[in-house]
Amino acid sequence: MASDFDVAAEDAQEAAELAEQARDAFGEDRAAAALPLIDRSLELDPTSFDAWSLKAKILVHLERGPEALEAVDRALAIVPNDYDALAEKSGILSMFANDLEGGLNVAQQAYAAMTAAVAPAQRSDPDGPDFWAVESVYDNLYYALYRLGRREEAANIRAEASSFGHEFAEGVDDDDPTLSM
Repeated sequence: MASDFDVAAEDAQEAAELAEQARDAFGEDRAAAALPLIDRSLELDPTSFDAWSLKAKILVHLERGPEALEAVDRALAIVPNDYDALAEKSGILSMFANDLEGGLNVAQQAYAAMTAAVAPAQRSDPDGPDFWAVESVYDNLYYALYRLGRREEAANIRAEASSFGHEFAEGVDDDDPTLSM
């Protein structure tokens, strides 16, 4: 007869395997296939920050903003100052909730957490574990400032990000009149 500890360990192992399968599917641009895998993983281990964070990213990709916000909030309840999750929340607030001020507030929190946790030399290593999360922080902060008409601050963040080798999506720059407020 299996003990409660054995069952819990088996559930944790299965949850980790399902989360990895979901991560792989999402990485292969199969978000719809990743969602039931991450949901099952979270049924087995609802305390997994990584799984909640991945679920938020999957839901953003599927354009399911309210659910993505709920998932990222669950992740942040587990690890409150994770700068990648904070950047994700900033984007969700700006894109899906049209809450530019709220998005900026969370983007500023993400930036503060990122600058405290990631040394400048690590921000510029494209092979480093934090490079894409750092880029997400810069990206969300830049766009929040830009969309709110705070162009000088946005330009300063863009310059800082560029100094570390980070780029932004095409079609938007400091002189783009289609985004002026």
